[in-house]
Amino acid sequence: MVEKKVENAIKENSKITKTEKEIYRLLIIENLTISQIVDRRKTSDKAVYKIIKNLQRKGIIKRGKYTPNFLTDVLQTPDQKKDFINLLFRYHGNEYNISILEKSQFYEKLRKRKNLIYLEGNTIRLYEKSLEIYQNQSESFIGATVQEAVSKAQNYFTRLFWKLEDRLRITIIKGQGSRIKQVRGHLSEINNELAREYNKRKLIFKVFGTKDNKLWFHIDNSFNLNEAEAVHGERHKEDMERVQQFFNDIRDNEIMLPSQISAAVGEILNFNKEYAENFKSHVAAINTLSASVRELNEIIKEMRKRG
Repeated sequence: MVEKKVENAIKENSKITKTEKEIYRLLIIENLTISQIVDRRKTSDKAVYKIIKNLQRKGIIKRGKYTPNFLTDVLQTPDQKKDFINLLFRYHGNEYNISILEKSQFYEKLRKRKNLIYLEGNTIRLYEKSLEIYQNQSESFIGATVQEAVSKAQNYFTRLFWKLEDRLRITIIKGQGSRIKQVRGHLSEINNELAREYNKRKLIFKVFGTKDNKLWFHIDNSFNLNEAEAVHGERHKEDMERVQQFFNDIRDNEIMLPSQISAAVGEILNFNKEYAENFKSHVAAINTLSASVRELNEIIKEMRKRG
């Protein structure tokens, strides 16, 4: 769904050449790295970087980053922008800790020479019995839903793990015996209403867990995308789904504004205050009536005795 919307948008954009559209599609939609694009197109790094610079100069991709400038010429009409951006999620900043199940002499020799390598822009730190993988900062996985963005990332990293096994001559994927732990990930909704408001006012919004005191949700505007972002290392996918349900409830149902809620709460408090005062007077009246009834009973008893 997202891919089709982007492809239709860039096809209609007269500012982008055929080659630039192809590079944009490979870079942003298919989430390929520079080296992968070079292999796919049978060209050079220099040629690909030249096209990327052209796209940056035209405002299609932000300078210094390979994140699309969604709010410029790629989506030309207000309706196009609204329809596209309201369905967009971005998955990035992933980190993995992976146990090595089997290793070769080649791996040991390589690790002794250098404990840091790079594959498709990702940073891989080599240890005796494990690996750490840090996702390329310029890469994002875009989807119309949380699950679509997550699925793209999972497919990409599965292929990356296979390449690491082949290049390093190790085994990390072996059925149920695999020990691959994701320790970090950022999952965000782009152009979120709350994020727009907070970024407009230049306010900070952060939510920390009550049990572990870890940051799990915040407002981010690193790429001017107004993102509501779930960032907890272990629960970011589940957290983002809950956040999405919350905002969808706001969008789909008629609800009170914060000012209306505040006024309603004030009315309830005033009502409770009046009720409390009235209740006190009612209690006093009941007590007085009870005393009178007791007094009347005593009089009746006395009269009966005199009979």
